[in-house]
Amino acid sequence: MLASRKSPQGNLFAVVTAPQYLPQLGTNYVDIPLAVFVGAMLLAGARWLSGDGDDRGALACFVAFGGMAAMLKNEGTMFAAAAILALLLASLP
Repeated sequence: MLASRKSPQGNLFAVVTAPQYLPQLGTNYVDIPLAVFVGAMLLAGARWLSGDGDDRGALACFVAFGGMAAMLKNEGTMFAAAAILALLLASLP
């Protein structure tokens, strides 16, 4: 079971208090927001897979965060495509 089901605030706290998160956020590099969107996309995909397959909200979040990652940087498109492929392979019977 994912920790985000119990405490989404705890996950946000863990990301924000990471040692290099806040100093690099001020540099205006796009790598930190890209990592956050890709991580959120992967968590939403894992939540959809761990459910009974009827959790459309998690799948919608997966698509939305993947789109945000793809719009930020060229590497975001690669990460989103790899995550979609992994999600499709993992959902096969």
